[in-house]
Amino acid sequence: MKTLFLFALFFWLFFLSEKSYSQTWKTNCDLAFKFYQEKNLDGALFYGRRSLELAGKNVDENEFAFVISSNLLGAVFRERKEIDSAEYYFRLTITTYKKLNPKPDTLLITYVRTLADFYFEISDYKKDEPVQIELRELLGSILGKEHPHYAFSCLTLGETYDMMKQYSKAEELYLEGKNIYEKIYGKENYSYSVSCSFLGDLYDATNQFIKAESYFLEEKNILEIIFGREDIKYASCINNLGNVYKRMGEYKKAEALFQEAKSIYENNSLKESEDYAFVCNNLGHLFLEIQD
Repeated sequence: MKTLFLFALFFWLFFLSEKSYSQTWKTNCDLAFKFYQEKNLDGALFYGRRSLELAGKNVDENEFAFVISSNLLGAVFRERKEIDSAEYYFRLTITTYKKLNPKPDTLLITYVRTLADFYFEISDYKKDEPVQIELRELLGSILGKEHPHYAFSCLTLGETYDMMKQYSKAEELYLEGKNIYEKIYGKENYSYSVSCSFLGDLYDATNQFIKAESYFLEEKNILEIIFGREDIKYASCINNLGNVYKRMGEYKKAEALFQEAKSIYENNSLKESEDYAFVCNNLGHLFLEIQD
């Protein structure tokens, strides 16, 4: 009887310790997330580290807790601009998750996308490239190659190549994304217009002004239909188109578009914005070129 009692006591204490662990990990993780949302990064870091330590002590039984805490710490370090630490925890998240769940799923897509966005944000395009490629492959295998998320991954990988000045690769991916969006939504769709914008920027950067004009005009027409001519997305588009005309030497067309974009920003109370400053700068440079 005494032996049975001791066994029961041991089992109860073990159960309580496991329950206590779970609650303690969740409490620390919740606090870390709360402080992170409040931009209290010191508090988020303190409780994030505690939650990861607790998860690590029981990693065999609570593996996904470790993944959650690791990813949260990556986000905290990202906000703190501590690049090496953020990279370490984002990669740890992916490595651990792949061990726990060998079959790729949508949660893995989320973790890989986070790392890709992080590398692009810090302009480390060489590291971003293989992660973007993995993300695109995951989306293609899980969601299919005619899914809008796959189309968007074509644009983001293309943008990475664009920043690396590998323009032919970027062009191919932008066109692939555009074609998928057209097949899914048709041409009068915002996502399709975004792909036109990417192509317009690419051709502008490579001095292919006729192509750039064509895509910016297509984007302009779509945005006018969807949002109207007072929307800031429309203003951004015509500003880009105006810049193409300026570089082509068609100053009257350029000035008209810059002035229209400037008025839209003013009407939307955005005179303090970077976009407003940008269009004013374009106008200033245009007037200097006309005088010369």
